[in-house]
Amino acid sequence: MDLMGESETHGDRRRETKEKKRKKKKRNEKSKQHADHNPSSTDHFPSSTDKLMELLKMKEPIFLFAIVIFFSLFRSLGVNIIDAVSSPEVSEFLGNKKNILNRIIVTGGWAWTLAFVSINAFVMVILSRQGRWRQLVDAFVRLFVATAVWWILTSLFEYIEFLTGSCSDESVGEVIACKRGGLQWIGFDISGHTFLLMFCVLVVRMEQLNHFHSLSLGCQLWQVFLVSIMSYLSFVLLVVYTFMLVVTSSYFHVFWHKAFGAMFAWLGWLFVYLLANRLRYLTANIAYIRDL
Repeated sequence: MDLMGESETHGDRRRETKEKKRKKKKRNEKSKQHADHNPSSTDHFPSSTDKLMELLKMKEPIFLFAIVIFFSLFRSLGVNIIDAVSSPEVSEFLGNKKNILNRIIVTGGWAWTLAFVSINAFVMVILSRQGRWRQLVDAFVRLFVATAVWWILTSLFEYIEFLTGSCSDESVGEVIACKRGGLQWIGFDISGHTFLLMFCVLVVRMEQLNHFHSLSLGCQLWQVFLVSIMSYLSFVLLVVYTFMLVVTSSYFHVFWHKAFGAMFAWLGWLFVYLLANRLRYLTANIAYIRDL
């Protein structure tokens, strides 16, 4: 009887041990599943510091700064590189603020950027297999923040010019009256074109990288074709913007006006993608907590 009782006791202990192991395994699997979906995981969302370091390591801002500094310095020294390598007709065309490239591409630069990035976002969402609508929402949040930054900074440039300037006719004290009278308002005129062109290049390039990182292609021909078309269009847009940045640096504004325009473009771009990364993290946390 004692042997039978002892055997039953050992059997109960083994069953209890197995049940504990089963429950522990289940808890571990559940914890792992939550960790995989937890937005606080660095695998899903980089910290603000990591994102900043990622942006600072990108080569595109350095390349664009180099263009602005190089061509602006030569212009300050009285040397225009475009004039040196092109015909007088081309130089006259590019040096005219009212040329068709300035009117269509530069003046409407942000509209072109919004249109392209929006279409690109929809195309990438169509091709993506996971988190389609989340990607689309994230893309439009970034564009909204970028548009706000563009509007605020261009308004700031106008305000700085007003505060630091005066009309060429000292009897006129208002900017609007000065310009409507065919006169010139002379102040610290941060180059809005330099800012816009550099900002557009950085935003287009960053959105292109964001979408292609989240893309999961199959082997269907139509998918490859769509990606090829969008890659070609983005390449053309980036080349045109960069060329117009060279023209702006070669013909218009003084050195420091363009240098400050480039600096604000870079700072504005950093702010957009750091804030967008933080907003994405916060909204994902809210969704995660709601689903618990």
